[in-house]
Amino acid sequence: MHSEVCPLFFGLGQGDALARRCAAAGLELRLQRRRSDSLDYADADAACAAAFAGGPVAQAWSRFDAEARARTQRRYLDAIALWGDGRGGYKMPAEYLIVVGHRSAE
Repeated sequence: MHSEVCPLFFGLGQGDALARRCAAAGLELRLQRRRSDSLDYADADAACAAAFAGGPVAQAWSRFDAEARARTQRRYLDAIALWGDGRGGYKMPAEYLIVVGHRSAE
């Protein structure tokens, strides 16, 4: 996945990008694991709140006026319609990258 909005946020999940960043920071990688799950939202408001108010685009979202927010929400809901659960909610696939690093005390 690539995102022009948050390239670092999404880019760190590609390949071994996060492991390379940890190594560059002097961390010894102890664990790297991908976990598949789902993001479950009861309704459109919950899905939009998670994506905009608390997600990686929250700062940009906070600067949108009401018209831009409404337009963005419509487009987002169109984009996630595929994962609608038929009852007004959404169950979207998600993947998490978990990394544990250690820095030696020298």
